Amino acid sequence: MRIRITIILAAALAAVSASAVEAVREVFDNGLTAIVAENHANPVAAVRVYVRAGSIYEGKYLGAGMSHYIEHLLGERTDKHTKAELEAAVSEMGGAYNAYTWKDHVCYHIAVRADKVDEADVRSRLLNEFQIEIGAGLGPLAGKIWRIGLMGHTARPESVDRVLCALRSVL
Repeated sequence: MRIRITIILAAALAAVSASAVEAVREVFDNGLTAIVAENHANPVAAVRVYVRAGSIYEGKYLGAGMSHYIEHLLGERTDKHTKAELEAAVSEMGGAYNAYTWKDHVCYHIAVRADKVDEADVRSRLLNEFQIEIGAGLGPLAGKIWRIGLMGHTARPESVDRVLCALRSVL
């Protein structure tokens, strides 16, 4: 089963202007689709990860709620932190996180105050603590997105889970 992941990054790193820039959409060779929409109206950094999962993909288990169940498992804890610890850390950053399941996708999302995100520290911790290397984007998305290589052998549900747990842990 091939999993396609869409990552939408909406980053407003300074309250400079209320005008939004047109969204940039890039589809990579592995099917990963990145959509970046900058909006500098508020000092917020937000990330949404859409996973092509949901009841329409559950086949013979249709109606069992497997996608919704897995969504809740991923949001409950990481190997290092309880749900309460995660909620407290995100709240301390002036933010919130959540997830939802729909018929054709599962969405994980987080928003925090932009001044609370140290991009270099996050990338360094992901590499040093989790051995997850993050690319800084290519072409029109250079410097605006992080590219996480989930393709080929690593394009599996457990790899997506590992990346989401690592991001949750360092953010």
